[in-house]
Amino acid sequence: MRSLFFLAFAGAASATGAFGLGNETCCPDWAKCGGKASGKPWTGCTSCCNTRYFCKESSEYYSECVPAPQDPFPAAPPSEWCGKDGRTLNRTKLLNSDAVSSEEIMQIWNAATEGLTKGFAPGGKKTCIAAVSTALGECGHPAQSPWKNITDPVCSFGASGAGGIWQVTSQDKDDSHLAGCSDGTDPCCNARLAYAHAFNQGGATKVPDDYCKKQKSCAQIKSGCRGTSGADWNDPAVDAKKPGQPIPACSYKKNPWYPDGGASLASVLIDQEPCYWGPFSVAAGGVGKTFFPGFYGWGGYLQHYLESKAGMCDVSPQCQSPCDTEKYADYPTYLELAIAACGEDEE
Repeated sequence: MRSLFFLAFAGAASATGAFGLGNETCCPDWAKCGGKASGKPWTGCTSCCNTRYFCKESSEYYSECVPAPQDPFPAAPPSEWCGKDGRTLNRTKLLNSDAVSSEEIMQIWNAATEGLTKGFAPGGKKTCIAAVSTALGECGHPAQSPWKNITDPVCSFGASGAGGIWQVTSQDKDDSHLAGCSDGTDPCCNARLAYAHAFNQGGATKVPDDYCKKQKSCAQIKSGCRGTSGADWNDPAVDAKKPGQPIPACSYKKNPWYPDGGASLASVLIDQEPCYWGPFSVAAGGVGKTFFPGFYGWGGYLQHYLESKAGMCDVSPQCQSPCDTEKYADYPTYLELAIAACGEDEE
């Protein structure tokens, strides 16, 4: 679930020249940020919310927040897995010709993104857990897989399609320019495209001031499928305090938004959106919360990416696959598979 709502936000202009969601003191992507209005000096926002954008003057009457020019990312160091520059998979390394395991995703991410540093978090081993769990929550899954060990096939090339195992379905020329490749079906190139897409769509540093007001992102969400039934999932009082605050890093050890670290919740993974999971912006914008300028990226709940099991059990309100918790009690979560493949981090 990537930046699916960019065009929808881009079409919603306001009287100040800004569109979509923004902070009172900064301008969203593509918004007016200087010049004149009705012949008088501009009194609206003058700096861009998205750190990937800058205020470009077109004339004395108009300046706009536009993407800053970017140089291509450096090639990855040569490796057995992703070749001389990190862009092409050595398929002889795979146990299966049509799918990859959690362990193989780890090898691919580490080889393809080593040395990439421009995003919210670096590529390579330091963000391996985030990358593997995100891939498990995004990719198309094999029809048959044990889903018990890190060597079991978990992401099918055919079922994942052109978006690849990280599902960069809205890949554009800017992503290809940074990644140095464009073939999303090649897992090594797809890893670089995912990092590039996360960089291009993840420049926001603060939650918009009108995050709750305009998009109703701070309402009570239920724990059942689609968030409309079952026990309370989140605490709206905590959500109401998110606007205007710095966007934190996601965490599987404690919830950065809750004063008690999430101890009051059924899981610390609940209601962490918006947050950065490694380099990936996690907004839940496609399933009940909100995308906003500089924070499109990946649209699922963090709980979906970390606590789902076997491609058939999603306990988050996203409920991609309703979960028979008894049937899947002995299966590892996506987070557990990622940690087993990558090793525990030093969070």
